[in-house]
Amino acid sequence: MTLAEAEKAMIIRALNECGGHRTEAAIKLGVSRRTLHRKILEYNMARL
Repeated sequence: MTLAEAEKAMIIRALNECGGHRTEAAIKLGVSRRTLHRKILEYNMARL
């Protein structure tokens, strides 16, 4: 598993655990909401 794959999996898990709430997921991941948004776009996960 690459670092990018692991990061994407962590984002998906956090979003699922937070019911899709991006602000809560960002807090859970320890990043800003803006960073989370940027990662979601980077990994083409906008539909999550």
